[in-house]
Order: sequence, then structure tokens, then C-alpha cells
Amino acid sequence: MKKQIKDLIVELELNNQSFEWYPTTNEILNCIAEDIKKNRDDNGSFSILDIGAGDCRLNKFLTGKGLKIREYFIIEKSNILIQRALDNGVDLTPFGADFHENSILGFNVEFIFCNPPYLEFEQWTERILKEASSDYIYLVIPQRWKENKAINEIIKLRDYDFKVILNTDFLEADRKARAKVDVIKFFKKENKEYIDPFELWAEETFNIKKEPIEEDLSPYEQKIKEKKAFKKEIEKEIAINKNIVEILIEKYTEEKLKLQNNYINLTNLDKDILKELHFDNNKIIESLKVKISNLKSKYWRELFDRFDKITKRLTQKYRLKILEVLEKRQTIEFNENNIFVVVMWVIKNANKYYNDQLIDEYLDLINPENIRKYKSNFKVFELCKYRKNLFANSKEVSHFYLEYRIINQVYSTWSDSTDQAERKIEDIIVIANNLGFNVNSYFPKFYRGEKVKLYYSNNKVFCEFIYYKNNNLHIKFDTQFMKAWNIEAGRLLGWLKNKSQVVAEMEDITTEDVEKYFNSNKTISLVNNNILMLGE
Repeated sequence: MKKQIKDLIVELELNNQSFEWYPTTNEILNCIAEDIKKNRDDNGSFSILDIGAGDCRLNKFLTGKGLKIREYFIIEKSNILIQRALDNGVDLTPFGADFHENSILGFNVEFIFCNPPYLEFEQWTERILKEASSDYIYLVIPQRWKENKAINEIIKLRDYDFKVILNTDFLEADRKARAKVDVIKFFKKENKEYIDPFELWAEETFNIKKEPIEEDLSPYEQKIKEKKAFKKEIEKEIAINKNIVEILIEKYTEEKLKLQNNYINLTNLDKDILKELHFDNNKIIESLKVKISNLKSKYWRELFDRFDKITKRLTQKYRLKILEVLEKRQTIEFNENNIFVVVMWVIKNANKYYNDQLIDEYLDLINPENIRKYKSNFKVFELCKYRKNLFANSKEVSHFYLEYRIINQVYSTWSDSTDQAERKIEDIIVIANNLGFNVNSYFPKFYRGEKVKLYYSNNKVFCEFIYYKNNNLHIKFDTQFMKAWNIEAGRLLGWLKNKSQVVAEMEDITTEDVEKYFNSNKTISLVNNNILMLGE
């Protein structure tokens, strides 16, 4: 046998087809056969790829051990060795000739075996481990593989488990060599997600990384998640003392440039590829139009969200007014000059709305049980004939101030709903905060007929209320807050021209109260052309 192998090696060398072929020993082949048996408990057939197959002795040995090979694929570039295998009756299917010219990416077999050329074992091992999709890989390689950084990185990247099933050498082989080798079995870890080698190749070659598919998220939920991630990114920039406008403009410019470059690259693609992607010029133009519009909207919306210092001081009605107008601004270019103009518009209108909403909420509480006339007001308010708790014409009622105990009728769509009552109280809290009263933002869940207390930040009671089943909302306010609201409402309505008139017209109002609360409704000012600040 050894003479036959020796003659074969001479023939290979004479024809320049030796290619460092060192026939695998029976000891190694037997070790692999026994291990395959352990992984084939049902004795079923299997497929195998033999890389650098030589004379295909692996096939002969495995079948001789009673193993059923369904498909035997080989990579071997020596025509002499392939012909020898065929002459010996090996049922083989050529996969390729030169391993360097073939990729095994996407080729699915259950087992891979390779006894690579020793001078190239690092490159062969690295490629096989990187590209293989099989369940088990058997490699016969020098023991120094353990120190090879690239091989160990691939093992970690693909998350392989492995086991050295034999330590041996080629001292007694058909073709002798002094190399000490390990026979190693590589396999997938149990209960681990499969790492697709094609995805690794695509990332390495084209810098394309597969995005995780979140099937459980609806489009709306996905959009919310992306928005949160974007806000988190912005907060990181703010944390290092960057100006919010500078951050947003910088990121917008980066995204816009990236978008433009992407579409330039897209239009430079071969037309046949574009057809395969179902793209034509019309679709590209329409897609670009939508993308640019969405990009502007994204950054304007983020800026608007930063207006919370302004919008949190607006009641629901006026908050919606601001946002409706801002929505229309999302089509203009996102740059510093446009931002400044929009911010000025917001501040101007917000300041007007702060006064308007204070009056709106104040006048909404008009009914005979809630008000007292100014001392100089001799007008008799007429009551409605049909409902004694309402005025005949509330618009004609003037020069009055509110009691600190209030009854207000709040209509709700559902009999058990408290939404409208909650909104009414929340809007009044906005008024209170604008007047300098620091009311806690926490709003407890409540039910009809239940007494609820709301507090200032110093834990003193701001108000207590009950929302009855007849839709009447009974509120008892802190007297200091009601003094401030009465003073500011009278001033803004033109009923109180100066501070001295306040004391003359209202009972229980002191000079100290007037000094504290006259003209106390807060406004917004623009500082240094770019920083939103609250005015005193």
C-alpha cells in the first residue's frame, strides 16, 4: 500500500499536482467515523463536503464503517487524485477544484472535513470556519492553531463550540511528516441563535449589517421607539454642554448630506439593478421628496418638543393652537435663521395666549354663586328664568371677582367619565403656575363623588374638589391663589387700571397682596437670540 502511495506521490510531483497532499491516516479517519456515529443515532444518511479531498479515502473509510453517505461533495484540484478516486468506485460530486477559487457560503451540508495544506492551514481554517453552514466541522490542523489570533476571533464571532477529539502526528503515515496535529470538531452551541456566515460576509464586503426584525412592534410602536432613541442621542449631546439649536442643525445637515449621497449612489446604479429593485426615475424622485419632507418634519418636531418650557404653560385649547401652526412650519428648511423666526413667532403668540387663557378660564367660571361685585359696581345681574344658577347673558356680566369656593358645570360624554373635570382642573393648574404658584404636577386618579386634594410643592393644599354625578364640579381653592387670579383677571379685562384701584374694589385684599400679584402673569423672553427663558 505504501509503495502505491509512494508511486502516486511521484506521479503527482512529476505533473506539478502534489499540492502538499499528506494522506489522512486511518487513526484520524477512524476517530472521525466514531464521532460521526455518535451524532447519527438514527443511523440515517447524511451529506458531507470533503475540502482538499485527495484520493477521497474519507468516503471509502466511512462507508466501510457502515455509515450511509447520501451525498459526498469534494473540492480537489488534482485531476490525477480525482481520477484515482473514480477508478476506485467512489461516488462523488465535484463542488469545485481550487479552494481559493470557490466559496462555501450558503452551501448546506451536515458535515465538513478538511485536512488542509500545512503551509496554508491558517487561511483554510479561517475561511472554512467563517463560511461554513454545516452542523459539524472536522479539521486536522497543527497544534499551534491555538495561538492563531485570526482563527480564535472567527471562533468567537461565529460563536462556535469545539472539542479536540484526537492529538496525533504523521510520523507513521503513508507520507511521513513531523507535524503534531489536533483533530478538532467544531459545532454550534445549543440554544444559541444561528449566526449566518453570509451576513458576516456581506457586512465585511459591503458594510451591510442586517437589522434585527422586531415582529412584535406595530409601525406606530416602531416609530415611537425610533423617536425615543433619537431623543436619547440628543440628550447625550446636551449633557456635554452643547447648544440645542447647534446640535439639531449639525445632525440635520449630516442626515441631509447622507440622504443626498445615498440617492446619488442609487441613481448611479446600473438600470437593470434598479429594475430588479422596482425603481425608476419617477419613483426615485417621489421617494426623495418624501424623505426630505420627513427629515425636515423630524427636526422641526424635535425642536417643537423642546418648547415645553412654553407649551407646559398653555391650557389645552391654546397648546393646540400653537401646535397647529407649528405643524405647517415643518415644510420649510431647517436652518438657524428659520429657527430664530419660528421661535420669535412662538414667543409672541405664547405671551398673548398666556393672557387670553387666564381670562377664558376666569370667565368660564361665571355663575351667580361664584362671584362678588366690585364695591363700585351697582349693576344688577339678571338671572335666567329657567335656570336660576345661570345669568340671562353672561357676556354682559362685568366688574366682579370670584369666590374661593367655585361651582362649575362640566359636561362629560360618559356618565362615569371624569376626563372633562380633570382637564378643567389641569387648565386651572396651568393658570396657577403662570401666576407663580408651584403646584405639583401629580394628578391622582379619582371617581365621581370622591373628594380630591391637590398640593403645592411645599405640601400645602392648592385646592380640593368633588365631581358629582350631576356634572357639577365643586372646587375650594387656596385663598392666596384666588386673590392673584382675581387681581390679574381684573387688570387684563381693563376693570382695574392700577394697584390702588384693586384695594378700593375688592374686600380682603391688602396692599401687600397687590404688590405681590399685580402684573404677575409670567411671560417668555428671548435671550442672546437663541435661548428661551421665562420672564419674571
